[in-house]
Amino acid sequence: MATFSSLPAELRIAIWQFSIPEPRNLVLSWNGKEFRSNSTPPNTAHVCHEAREETAKTYDLTFASPKSTPKIWFDFARDALYITDDAQERMPAEILERVQRLKHFRYTGAMAIKCSS
Repeated sequence: MATFSSLPAELRIAIWQFSIPEPRNLVLSWNGKEFRSNSTPPNTAHVCHEAREETAKTYDLTFASPKSTPKIWFDFARDALYITDDAQERMPAEILERVQRLKHFRYTGAMAIKCSS
């Protein structure tokens, strides 16, 4: 019986690319210490090194706070971003400039969202 890792690299990579999620709607907020999102990381980011590398070709690990590393996977080409006022106020200028060029972008002001713990 063949295992996934024994498949040709081109086929494995095609499978990982096919596994990348559809465009998502993310709400970005600020919890007082760091940026938070209603979105979970793409599943392919947690499978194996090869899958994570393919995921990183589509998504940026971004929205770091001044005292933390980036934790939110975001596809600047396809994902839609809704940003609360508090998150917008704390966003570094270089990221905010990139965000404002997004095709699907809205400021939400105050927004009640359900986030899993």
